[in-house]
Amino acid sequence: MNDVDLTNISDKFQWNGSLAVPVGEATLTLEDLLAQLDSQNILITEGQEILYQDSDSIDFRFREIDLAQYSQSLVKSYNVSPIVVTIPARTTFPTLSSNENIDLGLNNSPNEERVDSVVINSAVLSVKVTVENININPGNLKLKLNFPIDKVHATNGSSVNISFTPTAFNQAENVTISNFVINTSGNATGIPLTLQLDITTGSLPVTVGPTSKVGIELKFTGFDYKVAYGFFTPAVIATKILTQDMDLPSFTDDGLFLFANPKAFLTVKSNIGEYLKFNVDYVKAYPKSNPSQEVYASFNGSSSTFESMGNKPAAPGNWVVKQLRTLDKDYGSTDLLFGNENKPDVLEYKYSVGIDNSINDPTPDFITPDGTIKVLYKIQIPLYLKPGSYYEFKDTLVDAGEDINSALEDVEVNSGSIFLTVSNGLPVKGKLTLALKDSLGRDISTTFTKEYDIDAPQVDAEGYVVESGITPQKIEIALNNDQLNDFKNSKDIVYTFRIDSRDTESFIHFRKSDSFKVKLGLFVNGKVSSDLNNND
Repeated sequence: MNDVDLTNISDKFQWNGSLAVPVGEATLTLEDLLAQLDSQNILITEGQEILYQDSDSIDFRFREIDLAQYSQSLVKSYNVSPIVVTIPARTTFPTLSSNENIDLGLNNSPNEERVDSVVINSAVLSVKVTVENININPGNLKLKLNFPIDKVHATNGSSVNISFTPTAFNQAENVTISNFVINTSGNATGIPLTLQLDITTGSLPVTVGPTSKVGIELKFTGFDYKVAYGFFTPAVIATKILTQDMDLPSFTDDGLFLFANPKAFLTVKSNIGEYLKFNVDYVKAYPKSNPSQEVYASFNGSSSTFESMGNKPAAPGNWVVKQLRTLDKDYGSTDLLFGNENKPDVLEYKYSVGIDNSINDPTPDFITPDGTIKVLYKIQIPLYLKPGSYYEFKDTLVDAGEDINSALEDVEVNSGSIFLTVSNGLPVKGKLTLALKDSLGRDISTTFTKEYDIDAPQVDAEGYVVESGITPQKIEIALNNDQLNDFKNSKDIVYTFRIDSRDTESFIHFRKSDSFKVKLGLFVNGKVSSDLNNND
């Protein structure tokens, strides 16, 4: 046996072999990614679906009806006496009367607007009395207006009779008539009435003759109506152009998002007592910076479509509601709106209403002063993309370089490799690019291969990831000593992942549970030396 000098043992030792060092791992679900990217909190989720959504409502009128707009003055002159005669004091003249018609100017264009009857809250009737060659006081004259009950009646069914005594001659005065109904059926332009004029002398006799006259001028100057019955076509105001800025998340600027199925949900409400059809005259998209680059939705080759409301309110004050067919890729070809690289950020819609003549209903149509069409719209754009779409995102393996440096502190490296294990659970293929950053976030120049193709998982016809089709992909990056030193001198490792559709036929349909996982490890071959006196 050889003797061993225990006092002369080296305080250093070496180990030759291989060393495997786990460096870092980053797992990112799409929900996590969007939480980072969607700083504006624009996107929402419904189940697994990720959506851009916006909703609002607009109102527009159907037709304005001003019953006094074309109202005409009724002017009547009465000769008080055919001969010269003196009427004793405090004596009533023989009553003067006539049957007249006040022309309201209604029903001049019955094919556009026909008023059969109107329930009126109040109306203003202007009355002016003039006298000529007769010496009487205004207070000694009484004018009565009697309306035929079948043409004008109170809302309780009673007759409407008005008595008026002027406060002055040659001066228009207003009389308010409340709560009554007028009947202008048969395309009548106005309402008939009987004028009755009674004159009484005062404390002195009054002499009158053929030149003694009393003039009456009547005109309706305003109507506050409750409901009008008849036939009414939409006016120009029954059209609405809506411009909507799409505040898509800013990260969409970092790629090309060819949305496969944008959707518009339209709910239409009407309190107009007619059968209507709702028209979508067009839907178009364009970039605000260049409005001429407009793209229209298409309905079987046409930019417009319509849908019948199918019902009307049963009575004034009621509403009908219709959920219209959803505008989408199948009805409207809405995918065309985002089918180019112009990146539209404005949607413009033109809506209008028309009369639906396909329904025969004997009940009278009606309109109220607040006759309105309300459109409630909701826009949804799923993160469902057509082939040709792409996007780039970045993530960081924090302190990965420092971990490598620490692990290799006592290692004399002969050779090494970086191993990446990528589990791509996104419905895309991609290109992974690595970059080394120093402690100040600056790029470290290096010569190793930085770009690597990432395989796409299996996707179904709708562009969803097939979970069983996710296979971890292993990538080896062979490194020489200089390249390893670059890793050791780095602080963070940043990876950029550009995503594209699996192939030219595959859609991309993101779900919030989709994930992308990168695991990075280092394998080196060399010698480990250590000093036993070093307690660090």
